[in-house]
Amino acid sequence: MTDVTKIFRAIIKAKQVSNDFNLGLNKRVKKSEKISTGFLSQAKLILNNIIKLKCFLLESRTNYLSPFYLLSTTNKIMNDDQRLNFEQDAGKQIIQCRDDLDRLKTSIGHICFQGQRRSHFELVCAYLERDLVECIKIYSEQKCLRYKRETERKKIGRLDNDNQRVMLHFDTNNNRKKAENPIDDTISNDRTEQR
Repeated sequence: MTDVTKIFRAIIKAKQVSNDFNLGLNKRVKKSEKISTGFLSQAKLILNNIIKLKCFLLESRTNYLSPFYLLSTTNKIMNDDQRLNFEQDAGKQIIQCRDDLDRLKTSIGHICFQGQRRSHFELVCAYLERDLVECIKIYSEQKCLRYKRETERKKIGRLDNDNQRVMLHFDTNNNRKKAENPIDDTISNDRTEQR
């Protein structure tokens, strides 16, 4: 049998040294962890705001896009004032999220200047920015679709009015001609009857 006590003592000694070394690292990491937890808590707040904005946009999509002149059984269709308030609220929330995200990006330089931690923070900001861009895309698509529908509705309304004006103008011209030439009109009627 071999004597394992020497190997056992060497392993224990190496373990103690590595524990002492790790304790020294943990003390340095804790200081930077306080800074990074502040960064990450701010990032979580921004993410929650972005998620709330996305839910707000998606939940009010049907009410926002439905035209007010249609009758609804739920009466949840927005009128023009409510749509304007919705657009202003969504715009304010987008601007607030954008400003918070910009402040978070600038704080990266104060936390750390290089290494994996900095690249991690930059990736967190890129992820948040991508989510915010998706929300802005949803908002702009909704707004564009609503304005497109409104302009089409107004265009159709103008076409109806234009057609009515043309028909009214045509009728008044015919009435004037009949009033000016009542004899010509009776002669043309007699000719059509003879045929």
